[in-house]
Amino acid sequence: MIGDEPVSALDVSVQAQVINLLGDLSRDLGLTLVVIAHDLGVIRHMSDRVAVMYLGRIIEMGTAAEVFEQPRHPYTQALLASIPAPRSAETPREQLSGEMPSPSAPPPGCAFHTRCPHATSACSAAIPTITKVGNSHSVACHRWQDIPVPEGQTAEPARSDQAESRFALYRAALAGGAVQHGPHE
Repeated sequence: MIGDEPVSALDVSVQAQVINLLGDLSRDLGLTLVVIAHDLGVIRHMSDRVAVMYLGRIIEMGTAAEVFEQPRHPYTQALLASIPAPRSAETPREQLSGEMPSPSAPPPGCAFHTRCPHATSACSAAIPTITKVGNSHSVACHRWQDIPVPEGQTAEPARSDQAESRFALYRAALAGGAVQHGPHE
């Protein structure tokens, strides 16, 4: 079953119900779910395996733990760095530079090279092939071996208070407990 942004525009409590329903269907009927989403918290919660795409190409894939804890592609690292989290004034947020290329006319070579801080001339010359970097972890990057994995990467992305409230609902519903709704949920 394919879910394209299955919970993106839903109320927090309805999101939890839909995620639980999808999990139940997958388990009870033996279905494979393919979830397409921009909400990294939902992806981390629902997925066994993750594929990260940039301009229509898979640039990194592996288990959810591998991709979230050891991101090897600079775009994946930038995505994870963009998750809102409390940061001190001394820890600036890494930002991508440049404009996203047109999907109808991607640049030659690696489509991310125009925004990548690690790009070299090789990156604009050839499309990188998917390379195994671990048991089930792969990346499409010419320079993945030269790019350090960010320190302090956590298994669970930091969440806003609203997202943490949503995940508390998910956990309560999964445990079969009563779901307590706040005043605005």
